[in-house]
Amino acid sequence: MRSHLIALGVLGALIALVLAGTYVYRTNGSLSGESPAKSVSLKAGDLPPGMTQCSVSGRPQGKGGDTLPYGAVDTWSAVYADDCNVPPSRRYAFSWVLQFESAAAAATAYTTFMGSQGCATAHGCVDWGLGQNADLNCGTAPSGIVSCLGTWQRDAFMVTFQGIMGSIGEAKRAVVDMDVRAHQIPTPARTS
Repeated sequence: MRSHLIALGVLGALIALVLAGTYVYRTNGSLSGESPAKSVSLKAGDLPPGMTQCSVSGRPQGKGGDTLPYGAVDTWSAVYADDCNVPPSRRYAFSWVLQFESAAAAATAYTTFMGSQGCATAHGCVDWGLGQNADLNCGTAPSGIVSCLGTWQRDAFMVTFQGIMGSIGEAKRAVVDMDVRAHQIPTPARTS
């Protein structure tokens, strides 16, 4: 009789863990509790050695409560630099990720934010594989430093990147890594 009670208790605990995991996944998009917007955002591995995450990274806190721009359901920003305490840093990278309920909502937000435009090679949609809704412009200074600024929409995410990097390859790696994550991360179903 005692072994049946233990087995029943273990089964109950297992069911509770499965339900809790399902709840965390549905509300946050991952079993680790990391939101999909945070998962898409810049990571240290996207950037060259020496750049560290600055303390201003995270979910922006507004005075107006939980109202997010352009109808987003979540947002996350990340800032990396050679030295977070001395602006302007020699190299820095910033990402702002907005997550939406659907790809259609993200596309509408992109059009509202960026305006209507066609895909052109100069916009990153062809060369960097960012898709139809992309406007990324990079330039190289005489010193060789690359400056990039752009916004693109991938599935249910709208991503903005700004950076001063040592080469076009460094900037492209950061942008493409975020784009790949945006394409791979499923947007969790929202429950009412």
